[in-house]
Amino acid sequence: MRSGDAALIAGYMGSSSLFDNAICEFAVEYSDQNQRDYRTFVKAVREGRLEAQVEENP
Repeated sequence: MRSGDAALIAGYMGSSSLFDNAICEFAVEYSDQNQRDYRTFVKAVREGRLEAQVEENP
């Protein structure tokens, strides 16, 4: 696997904080959506609409 050239990417991105802010906003919204999805999942299990199985560790 090869990553991009850091200096080239930095030059492309420039000094604006626009990309940084967009990434932060995406991360917060993604986290919020994960929390909503998990609450929906737990509710469905508790209401019996979805069956969950728990594996036991040896």
